[in-house]
Amino acid sequence: MPGSLNGDAMIRYQHKEIEAILKLFEKELSSINRLSKIEKMKIRKRVANSILPALTLSNSEPDVFLRIVENKLKDVFDLFFDAWGFRKKLHTLLDRINKKKRELKKQQQIGGTRSQLPDQIKQ
Repeated sequence: MPGSLNGDAMIRYQHKEIEAILKLFEKELSSINRLSKIEKMKIRKRVANSILPALTLSNSEPDVFLRIVENKLKDVFDLFFDAWGFRKKLHTLLDRINKKKRELKKQQQIGGTRSQLPDQIKQ
């Protein structure tokens, strides 16, 4: 089913979650000494312009997201000292965000179902 995640509606990312993903790229990018400030600024812009569409296209699945981003930013990943470690950190971050969102959604669904029950059953 398009736009779904394990039968649930697609996960929507909040601003702070997108910032966390961008900060991870920023941290890795700041550790590269062989690039000028201007080159780093260009890379930051490319990263930001690639992250949002990839989150939408990936249906919130970390593996799909990584494939999309790696295809768009292969040269950037190649610059990173520990590209494999970075991929793992990025995957872990996305997975953690998705798990929190799924748990929150389940809690909301349980709360909504409980409020629809007759008063006799709630007690």
